Amino acid sequence: FIPHIVKKRVKTGEDDPFEMELNKGPTRREPELIMILQEDLIPACEKLKTTGRMGEIKKMGKRLVELGNTFNIPILKSYGNGLVEYAGNYDISEIKNALDDFPFIAEKIIKRMEGENAKKG
Repeated sequence: FIPHIVKKRVKTGEDDPFEMELNKGPTRREPELIMILQEDLIPACEKLKTTGRMGEIKKMGKRLVELGNTFNIPILKSYGNGLVEYAGNYDISEIKNALDDFPFIAEKIIKRMEGENAKKG
């Protein structure tokens, strides 16, 4: 038996997290985030689904928090905090849910950013 604390799923504080406002500042860094999501984080998430290493899951969560702060995207910050918490509690069910959800969340962010760039271009 692994000691752990059961907590409720972390909420973003928004009714629909995909209706969040993306960074209203300059868009010059948005392509950088799109590349990080597509080439690094989505594949890393898929790998974590099979390896299940808690340290790596926490590391990914912390990176998402950092990216959420850097690019002003609250859903990334909330998602990352949740992932760190779930890994810290060894909440396998919530970790699985979160890792399953991440590619969908990342694609929504990418599509929203591409739409924002098209409007500004």
